[in-house]
Order: sequence, then structure tokens, then C-alpha cells
Amino acid sequence: MTEVARRRFGSWGGLITGTAERVAQELAGQAGRGVERFYLQFSDFAAPETLERFGAEVIPAVTGAGAR
Repeated sequence: MTEVARRRFGSWGGLITGTAERVAQELAGQAGRGVERFYLQFSDFAAPETLERFGAEVIPAVTGAGAR
């Protein structure tokens, strides 16, 4: 999946790939530095399972880090 994401979105900058934990850590770090908004693209075009997992595992970790 990482190669697919690089091909589709790599030229945009700020590419984050990996496990839900890794994505949460990266976004939480940015939130901790004052980033207030993220625009996301999912390499699987946001399949329902992906969005469910993102909502269950990533969003709570990021909002707990101080994102608004």
C-alpha cells in the first residue's frame, strides 16, 4: 500500500503511511505543534473498513493530543 500511496500522492508532500498507530503518532505530533486541520486522502479511496478503523484508532489518539 505504501508504494500505491507514493504513486498517487507522493508529490503532494506530507505523505504519512503505515499502521494506524504510526499514522496517529504522526498526526498527534503535528497537532501538538499547533496544526489544527488535516486534509486526508486514502490510497484505498476511503473504503468503509478504513474509515471505521481511522475513526476508532486514529482520531481519538489525535484529539487526545490537543487537536481541535
